[in-house]
Amino acid sequence: MGKAPLLLAGILLAGCASSFKSIDAQKLGYKSFADTSGLAIQYNLEPLFESGNRKYAHKAEKMGLTIAAVKVKNTSDREIQIGKDGSAAILGPDAASVEARQAIARNRQLTGLYALFLLGMPINIYGTKTSCDDYSCSDEFLFIPVGIIIGPVLTLINCLISSNANTRFHDEIGKNDLLGRTLKPGEEAAGYLVYKKPRRAEEAYMRRRDFH
Repeated sequence: MGKAPLLLAGILLAGCASSFKSIDAQKLGYKSFADTSGLAIQYNLEPLFESGNRKYAHKAEKMGLTIAAVKVKNTSDREIQIGKDGSAAILGPDAASVEARQAIARNRQLTGLYALFLLGMPINIYGTKTSCDDYSCSDEFLFIPVGIIIGPVLTLINCLISSNANTRFHDEIGKNDLLGRTLKPGEEAAGYLVYKKPRRAEEAYMRRRDFH
């Protein structure tokens, strides 16, 4: 395979890293969930899509995960632990809420993939420059190290962006995981719940999403 096809294949496979865009929960649209466990819940099933984090959103779908942004208030006269006794079953009984950090651990941009930009290192500009004076002409060899510079630079930039994005994404979801949190009467909280969907629940969700 020639150098140009190798570079093209590397760029297509690696693409460009995406930074993580903070999820502004106040700007998300929410739906209310009629719950009988003493929790008033508002939820959004697509906070990653709506905040522009499409790489993480698409991978979550492929992994069978739903990452929901949730606002919740304890309207009862007792303490309630979120996730206990079906108190977080937004997607129904078939989709159980799971611990966020563990569930999204594999949802990341593959930092090492961007090393494919190094395939472009052999692609440089070669040529000759002819100079003449009153008596004769001479050819000067030209070498412009485009690939040697661009390949490592693109690799470094994309590795840094993807690594930073992965850290911010995991911190955003993991540190704001509502599963297991205990709310006192009248207490409010906002964060995320992650659901692992059985196949039939996943298909039903996708049909709803396509319909809307």
